[in-house]
Amino acid sequence: RAEKRFMVSDVKRTSDGSFIIMDIACGRGTALSCLSPGTHIFIRPAGCERYYDVPLSVLRADHTSGVITVCFRVISAKTKALAECRAGCDVIVRGPYRNGIKGLPRGLYGKNILIAAAGAGVAPAVHAAGLLAAHNDIEIALCDAKTAEHEIVDGYLRDSIPVSDVHMCSYDDEISTENEGADLCGGADLFYRKLHENSFDTYILLGSTGFISSAAERVREYAGYDKNVIIAVSNNSVMCCGEGVCGACGCVGAGGGRVPGCKCAEALF
Repeated sequence: RAEKRFMVSDVKRTSDGSFIIMDIACGRGTALSCLSPGTHIFIRPAGCERYYDVPLSVLRADHTSGVITVCFRVISAKTKALAECRAGCDVIVRGPYRNGIKGLPRGLYGKNILIAAAGAGVAPAVHAAGLLAAHNDIEIALCDAKTAEHEIVDGYLRDSIPVSDVHMCSYDDEISTENEGADLCGGADLFYRKLHENSFDTYILLGSTGFISSAAERVREYAGYDKNVIIAVSNNSVMCCGEGVCGACGCVGAGGGRVPGCKCAEALF
């Protein structure tokens, strides 16, 4: 995909300063091409070398105004450089790519979907919920959530569909099995109870590798290993360059050849 130069139209932070939210004026065509769950782009400040590319999930795509929104936390040199961009600055964008969520079939209709998100997984969660809510019942579970995650969900889902219609619940503790067998009072236990008491047929797990591994295993247990249950996970755990070039995500396929994990269309767990 060719690199394109776009202008940053707005930059703001969540109230606690943990997330930077950036609006990019990209035109209606690019915004329309981002209307798919799991869409992400590679972005860097204009004037920086290509190795400053940062893969970011699309938080919102407004095709009427031609603006896409991304959010990120400052972690390393790449995100620090991007955080220095202000409204009016130019950025280089490559994409969009649509394999940010593995294992999610196209054309979901009439499904009862639980989207569980932790940390930066809130961005693809909001985007997926806004796109899927028209034809499915959606519930968002924010795990280990802080004020910023709640602000993002409330502020950016409300524009497309009321948060109350999506139904959001929050769990304050990270997914863990350490408290299993104790009273159902901790955040993790509440999340497991939610899995046990509700008959979801589709689970979308978005967050860190540790969060996905633990949550996916628990989903399998409560779903009774039903092959008809859909479990989709975010692609960040195997993505590095996103182009299949660096080899960091490589794994050996069934035929013995090396397969770039960032290009796989199905979940790898």
